[in-house]
Amino acid sequence: MKPVFSVILIDASTSMERNFQNAPQQALEAFVRSQANSPDADDTFVGIFSFASDLKMLTAKPLVPVKEITDIPYISDGVTRLYGSVLEVLNLLENLTRHETEARVLLHVFTDGADNMSHEKLPALRQAAGAARAKGWTLKIVGFGIQGDALAREMNFSATEAITVPADAQSIIRTARHASYVTTMTSRGITPMSYDEYARNDH
Repeated sequence: MKPVFSVILIDASTSMERNFQNAPQQALEAFVRSQANSPDADDTFVGIFSFASDLKMLTAKPLVPVKEITDIPYISDGVTRLYGSVLEVLNLLENLTRHETEARVLLHVFTDGADNMSHEKLPALRQAAGAARAKGWTLKIVGFGIQGDALAREMNFSATEAITVPADAQSIIRTARHASYVTTMTSRGITPMSYDEYARNDH
């Protein structure tokens, strides 16, 4: 089976704690728990990053076997450096996967706000995202109370795969579970359900 590299990049600006309290932490734990219990776990490598005023790596290394993740130190504080953080992660993944031509790569971005710190990075981000999509990478963005498809178009992600959900704790946790489901289906070479279809069946 081809290895799967699945990366979560989650907003950690001050509004995330103010609006959602500990739901982001619960969502990250749900993603990791679901992946660790998957039959495909041995072929799944996960990286978790947060962003606010700067980018922080929450796993021991940029990509680690999912079963090795035991602690996710998510803390929210700062503004929304969205474009610069996504660009950093894409560049990091480009370097890490240079010799992993068979790997399936997924990047899931979660945010509750538009960029307010790194707008000058947008042209380079759009170029990097276009190159990643040309290689078959899956780039998804989830907007919590903000239009995910509009953000996707700005960043040159696929707007049809963008997700927009209400700004509430249940939606954050459900979208994390959906990201895990997408990772599992991708590892098996199966087209996953859309978020809307998944949510209708998620009880």
